[in-house]
Amino acid sequence: MKPRRVKTAPGFDRALRQLTPELRDQTIDAVGNFIGRTAEHALQPERKKGLQGIWSFRVTTAVRVFYVQKKDEDGRYSELFHVGPHDDYRIVARKRR
Repeated sequence: MKPRRVKTAPGFDRALRQLTPELRDQTIDAVGNFIGRTAEHALQPERKKGLQGIWSFRVTTAVRVFYVQKKDEDGRYSELFHVGPHDDYRIVARKRR
């Protein structure tokens, strides 16, 4: 299976830097699995209800990476824009307005 195309937004990079070193490493591993399409069951990608067009995948039981699907001249890609607690819905909605 072909790897996913992924880009990161500045907000994702800022949120990643704010995590503990252990969570940062777990997030980097989860993003690698997302790109490589490995561990799909463990990542549990899902569309977030009530947040139009926003998806997330699991880093830990409490932490998610939030992303949107976009298109450019090379095709579809996932833009990662936030990483944080799974209940960061207000922050996520504000970032995507």
